[in-house]
Amino acid sequence: PSDNAFDASRSNKRGADVTEEEAVRILLDNLPPTEARLRFNFTGASWKDVLDWLASEGDLALQIDRYPEGSISFVDRTRTYSVGEALDLLNRLLLDRGYALVRRGRMLFLIDLEVDNAEKLISELTELVSPDELESRGKSDIVTTIFPLGSMSPEDAKEQLPQMVGPWGRVIVLDSARQAKVTERADKLIGIRTVIDQSAEEVVEIKLAHRSAEELLQTAR
Repeated sequence: PSDNAFDASRSNKRGADVTEEEAVRILLDNLPPTEARLRFNFTGASWKDVLDWLASEGDLALQIDRYPEGSISFVDRTRTYSVGEALDLLNRLLLDRGYALVRRGRMLFLIDLEVDNAEKLISELTELVSPDELESRGKSDIVTTIFPLGSMSPEDAKEQLPQMVGPWGRVIVLDSARQAKVTERADKLIGIRTVIDQSAEEVVEIKLAHRSAEELLQTAR
């Protein structure tokens, strides 16, 4: 028999009617899991209540030593947010208040940016993200990316890249590998990627500018 032939020995329901409950169960078993959609409806809520709510709704394990002071008021009845979008919004508010949310898998850490080891702690906790994946992260999502320096020299990287990160951001230039390991918000990392890419384009333009027309024609031939 062909591979697609029905094998009665593999079924104990031959001739049985398919019930509505069975069809729904099979359909639901094969559907991909849906991501939670969150709605903001907070008026004068404490940061403890808001962060506990985010962790509960997003199935995240919250790690906090001390909650921020103050309250948050934000009501948006026009739309719902994914967990990542909600995290991005709250992180932008917290960064202005001296705190940062760092997500690593199911763990969610709240870091006080005023502690002495904040830079080192954030660098150790962040997820490693490739340069091509940065657009898929929230703008304020704090991650670590390793950039190939291309035509940018390690010396230029050490001089230019630290100027593009905040006080708790981190830049480590790996001279022999010609790479830079940078920890920052995703939107700033995209800017750093652009600067590195532009340095490669400038080198190509300089090389072409110093070649004669005859040399270019010989290359084309």
